[in-house]
Amino acid sequence: TEYVLSAPVLLAGEDVPVRSLHGKLVRTNLTGKKGPMLPRDLPRFPVRQWLQYLAELDRDTVLDKYEELRAHCLKKSCGSGDDEGGKRMASNYAALLLAWGYLCDFAGIPTNAGAFGDDVLAEMNRHITETSADRSPWVWILETALSEIDAGSFRHPFKFDDVDGEDCLLVRPAHIMDHIAGSTSLREKWNALPVKTPAVFRRQLLAAGVTVGDKEIERTIHSKRVQHLTPLSLKRLAGFGLSVARDMNHVREN
Repeated sequence: TEYVLSAPVLLAGEDVPVRSLHGKLVRTNLTGKKGPMLPRDLPRFPVRQWLQYLAELDRDTVLDKYEELRAHCLKKSCGSGDDEGGKRMASNYAALLLAWGYLCDFAGIPTNAGAFGDDVLAEMNRHITETSADRSPWVWILETALSEIDAGSFRHPFKFDDVDGEDCLLVRPAHIMDHIAGSTSLREKWNALPVKTPAVFRRQLLAAGVTVGDKEIERTIHSKRVQHLTPLSLKRLAGFGLSVARDMNHVREN
């Protein structure tokens, strides 16, 4: 069993199993990448003015803003509606976004500086994905399909293309379900899926907001006209911790 060697004051210094903390913390990944050093002549952070700013905030306004951000995080969360642990995590990340918003207001910088909000949502979903067994079924399905595309094992037609100004993966939900159902290596994953119909899978994609529009489109792929393609925004998928390697030599017919 893993334990926290030095627990925060909130945990009263007790030995606590790491897994029991997952729903109480926000996290970030530390990498070996190093950016430029901060200038040595930076002024000190105005702690007194910052505390005075926080003390003058209206309580009801803060709570309303928090509920707004919590709803936004829950909407963007890859956890299912019945995943209470995922909901708690989303609430924690909403508090982080709330603090960021007030810090930006205090410092006079835009809230989208450094794409901080997008990074927080992506980290939130990675956190939920890695710590909750009750993720949304569409995430499981698409995660498997994208892995098969990366491996070159997905034999159904698909295409990378621009749709309404967004880079998209065009694919039929029915083909994804057929591929998972018909692959011997994916039999265990198929048996574990609570969703096995393309219609329900597509409805979940629409509800998650990862599609560009709600209409199916058609494109020419390998000299064949393929209909009923669903455009999946690569940027929106990245917000759920999902990605796929894009082949720059992939078919370009319209």
